[in-house]
Amino acid sequence: ALLATTGVVGLLIFFWGLGSQNLLSLNEGRRALVIKEMFSAGHWLVPTLNGGLYLTKPPLFYWLALVFSNIVGSFNEWTVRLPSALSALVVVGVTYRYASKKFGKLAALFSVQILLMNLGFAMLARRSEIEMLLTALCFSSLICALNYLEQPAKKLFLYLSFLFLGMAVLTKGPVAMLFVILPWIVVLLWTRDRNLKHFFSDWLAWLIFIVVSLSWYLAASYRDWE
Repeated sequence: ALLATTGVVGLLIFFWGLGSQNLLSLNEGRRALVIKEMFSAGHWLVPTLNGGLYLTKPPLFYWLALVFSNIVGSFNEWTVRLPSALSALVVVGVTYRYASKKFGKLAALFSVQILLMNLGFAMLARRSEIEMLLTALCFSSLICALNYLEQPAKKLFLYLSFLFLGMAVLTKGPVAMLFVILPWIVVLLWTRDRNLKHFFSDWLAWLIFIVVSLSWYLAASYRDWE
């Protein structure tokens, strides 16, 4: 009953009245305007702002919002905020699943409740900004890496970790690597863990990361040359 209640509260925090408020900040307005222009023009490859190229951030967040806008058939506050709300739901779900496996269901439930009571987390879950999507992707990458290090035979976790990392770079740029790769480098230098060495030396994992993270940059550059 407590788990179900927590789940309902989480859904209300993330989704209740999500599209009923006007855009709340300059940054949220900027993201929404980019999405609106891409939706109106039907051009998904290169983001634009006021008709000009807007390449300060990669487009994964915009793409997700465009998917929802196209499903609904219109652009509005709900569709541009939905990627953030769903990303927050992913963070909560991954937190509960991993904590439940490692520490038990009560600890997992308490971890989720701490997240839901965090005002900053709740606010970013309801805004058209890239931070919550970046958090979900980096967090998922880290958890997948932890699963791989605990179970080296299950390489799927390794490849998923690099897939999510590539998507994080496609959300905010190479700075996303600081949140995932840098901590593991520090751990490797400190522990000399053999499994962590395999984590960094797997060529297929890096290939997945490169294809996912660099594909848009190459496509956008090619379009610019054209």
